[in-house]
Amino acid sequence: MDNNRRPAPIRTPAHERVVRNLRLARADLDTLVEANRLLHTTNETLTERVRISDLRGDVALEAQRSLEKTLDRITERNADLNEELAAPIPMRLPCPTCGELHVDEGLWATRPHHTHACQHCGAVWRPAVRTTVGVHFLPGGTQDQP
Repeated sequence: MDNNRRPAPIRTPAHERVVRNLRLARADLDTLVEANRLLHTTNETLTERVRISDLRGDVALEAQRSLEKTLDRITERNADLNEELAAPIPMRLPCPTCGELHVDEGLWATRPHHTHACQHCGAVWRPAVRTTVGVHFLPGGTQDQP
């Protein structure tokens, strides 16, 4: 038996939902950042046009107010997504070297971090680009089924 083989990654429905939601959140964030940039540019352009033409008409001012409200909503949503992306993802983290389950406890259970060290063999690895936390059981799962 080959002891150097890595154990197959554990893929549960709960894990797949977390990964899918993470991808959707990242796509939402990218879209909102781009929309935010475009709205800032549009708002600056509209303000400059009103200033240049010296048209202080109701239509131009209403359009500017509408853009500012939309910009405020996107900025708030962007802040919410940044908070969601900052929270560590709970994952079952088997050591890639020895296969022992890595569980973060104490300070490390709540402190965001990328790098994990196996308490059994000392191997160090990064399971994801985002911050993660090693858990015994995935949220929403039962204790009988990790």
